[in-house]
Amino acid sequence: MIVTLTMNPSVDRTADVAGPLERGGVNRLSDITDVAGGKGINVTRVLRGSGAASTAWMRSACCRTSATAARSSSRRCSCTA
Repeated sequence: MIVTLTMNPSVDRTADVAGPLERGGVNRLSDITDVAGGKGINVTRVLRGSGAASTAWMRSACCRTSATAARSSSRRCSCTA
């Protein structure tokens, strides 16, 4: 078991655009995804993806990541597969 520690976790937000970008047009978002990030969390995500046992610890909460971890509040995180 490998344990990583992330003292300054972040939330990485990705937005998808429904169609091609048009200059002067209205470009609408089709989906927004929030994923926990930070060096230790990203290392745990890669280790788990390769089959190794790993747990990511953050300053404010503990979160075991299997594929992605989403922040549910400022004090907690919830993990999804």
